[in-house]
Amino acid sequence: MDSETNQKWMYDSASGQLKHVKHQGLCLDQDAGQGNKLHLYGCSPNNPNQQWGIMDPNDITDGWTFSDGSVRFYTMESSKPFAQLVRNGDNVAIAFGGNNVAGSQWYYDASTHLVKAKVSNMCLDAYQPWDGGIVHVYACNVNEANQHWNLDSTTNQLKHLKHNGFCLDADLSANNGAGKLQLWGCHLNNNNQVWRMIPATAVAATVHGSSVINAYLQPAPQDKIVGAVSTGKWEQHWFWDANSNHLISKINGQCLDAYEAWNGGRVHTYACIATEGNQKWSYDATNQMIKHVKHAGFCLAFDNASNKLMKLKSCNTGDNTQRIIIEAA
Repeated sequence: MDSETNQKWMYDSASGQLKHVKHQGLCLDQDAGQGNKLHLYGCSPNNPNQQWGIMDPNDITDGWTFSDGSVRFYTMESSKPFAQLVRNGDNVAIAFGGNNVAGSQWYYDASTHLVKAKVSNMCLDAYQPWDGGIVHVYACNVNEANQHWNLDSTTNQLKHLKHNGFCLDADLSANNGAGKLQLWGCHLNNNNQVWRMIPATAVAATVHGSSVINAYLQPAPQDKIVGAVSTGKWEQHWFWDANSNHLISKINGQCLDAYEAWNGGRVHTYACIATEGNQKWSYDATNQMIKHVKHAGFCLAFDNASNKLMKLKSCNTGDNTQRIIIEAA
């Protein structure tokens, strides 16, 4: 009811809080100790139970359904695996490792163009418009142009909107190999400026055969997925999101997809779509099988141990070509 003041809320984009208009000083709060019960509680700007992400459905082109909207930004530079953007106090840094890296979760708001560190009121900020310009975090302010970024869906660059022509750049060789984040003129000469925005619910992983040897899954020419000798590089890096049932390739940002529900059905990657049943999988860790959710009774499998081409096959726990491990990085 428009006249019912108990239903009036205000979203504070700086703190991420949903504040009650009538009951001033009270915010929407999620109590993990009571089974994630939702209730009103006194507003506290640094309370993660009160930090929410709001997205316009028209802006959700990839359709992710994650619990709080948080994401991780992985650089495509592959000299070190799973390098990612992290907050370190008032600074930003490059961290290495697949999962549970401190300070690695962010919120990206395509409408305000803010990149906000989770469990904070700090946003990605750049105030020096030149090559090597400092990038850090600063108190979020939707009107502060130094904090305005755009994730280009075509190039996957984080482009600065105020400092036209400059992008977030990850130099992994700087600081004796510790890496450095900086502003740099936008280019696509290497992968320093190419980022994958991945739901924070996803686990960085490799996917490989258990019984079929030298069979790490990677996209291949002619729209195929094959098993190959381990390289430790980005073509064999994946993200398993049990929340959306998606297996996402780091090299192309697409989801594992199978659209032929029969023995020998093709497997490839395709642009991730949340409602696309051909991209839904479940992982049976006990039997080491990746099962198709839509095409019930079919599993991901190697065509044979020689060519290692990925296909769909009728699920069979005794078939070694179907024994595939999702191994957290």
